[in-house]
Amino acid sequence: MKKKEKNFFYPDIQNCACKTFQIKYNGKLSPTLKFLLTSFQKKYFYHVVDDILYLLNLSSKERKCVLALIISPALVLQNYFSVNFLELWICDIYINEASKPNRFLGKKNQNFSYITIKFLYITKLFSYRKNFYGKIKTN
Repeated sequence: MKKKEKNFFYPDIQNCACKTFQIKYNGKLSPTLKFLLTSFQKKYFYHVVDDILYLLNLSSKERKCVLALIISPALVLQNYFSVNFLELWICDIYINEASKPNRFLGKKNQNFSYITIKFLYITKLFSYRKNFYGKIKTN
C-alpha cells in the first residue's frame, strides 16, 4: 500500500496575509547562492528547507548561511504572529547588491547585499470557549 503524499499548492492571495523581511548579508553572494535563493519563489516553506538540506550539494558554510536566511524570518512569524509552519510559503525573493567604498582603507570595498524575502501565510481567527471550570480557553 502506497503512502498518500499531500501536495501543498500555492494558496489564493485573498485568503492570506504577507510579511516582508529585509536582511543585510555582509559579504559577496556566490552565483550559486543567488540562483538558489531566486529559485525559492512561490514555494512551500518545508520544500525549501528540504531542498537546502538534502537535495543540493552546497558547502557547509553556504548551507548554514541559506538556512539562517530562510529560517530566521520564519521563526519571527511563528513567535510574533502565531503562524504555523505548515501554512507558510515564500512568495518573492529579491537580491540587491551594493558596495560601499572605504576611503580610509584605500581600494578595498565593503561588499554586502540586501535580501528581501516576502512570506505568505494563512491567517486564522482564534475562537474562545469556556472549559469545564468556567475559564476561557483559546483554540
